[in-house]
Amino acid sequence: MPFTILVIDDSPTHRRLLQIHMSVEGFLTGDESFRFLEADNAARAFEILAHDEVHLIVADIHMPGMDGITFVRQLRASKKLSTVPVILLTGDHDPALKAEGLRAGANECLHKPVTQAGIVEAVKKLRRERQPPQ
Repeated sequence: MPFTILVIDDSPTHRRLLQIHMSVEGFLTGDESFRFLEADNAARAFEILAHDEVHLIVADIHMPGMDGITFVRQLRASKKLSTVPVILLTGDHDPALKAEGLRAGANECLHKPVTQAGIVEAVKKLRRERQPPQ
């Protein structure tokens, strides 16, 4: 089964850039395959999550309709989805906003523009934390 990442952002350009950052780095090792799913808003993300197994979510905080922080709160309230790791992204440099995202249940909160090294390191960290000890 491929490692599946759901990217949620209302900007198609930002969604594509995140995919390029993660794909070029080749952060997944071994023979494991991976795939990206996309949503342009939180409502669409929940539709995808209803029928696709997702291993990681990368979501923008500022989106039309439901914002990323509210999305994370609803995700954490779901028995089925509560353990899916989430990286929130924001162009806002307000430390209170980042703290609110983490309190809501996000695992990481990164500032836009996201660097390739920044997103890849966050993904690697979350994958290490979820792997059972050997």
